[in-house]
Amino acid sequence: QLSIKEVGRNNKNRRIFVQVSRDTCGENFSPGEDNRMFFGYQPTHGYGQAFPQQPIAVASLLPALPEDLHPSANFRSRHYHMLTFLFVKRDFQQLGYGRHLMEHVERVMRSALPRPIRV
Repeated sequence: QLSIKEVGRNNKNRRIFVQVSRDTCGENFSPGEDNRMFFGYQPTHGYGQAFPQQPIAVASLLPALPEDLHPSANFRSRHYHMLTFLFVKRDFQQLGYGRHLMEHVERVMRSALPRPIRV
């Protein structure tokens, strides 16, 4: 099971996010200014740290705005929650970490405001 933590938007965390995206697909992707970021850390065994330094998975989401009451065909509509990025490092793919991170982000979005999610 993945240990997931929401992290603040600062230069250090953005740099880590970009590094994981580059390690995963070879390109730099950075979350937008209004995005929330989540880092997933490899589970530890024995007496290891609860949250090692480097995440193995990252995700960002753009939450829906409560005041945007009417859905729009426009993709920029803030009526919907939007998962903007989700990356899992290559060595940890096909182990269910991406699904676990996606389910966590989905629960967070729906608990804040029950709206559909765009991916």
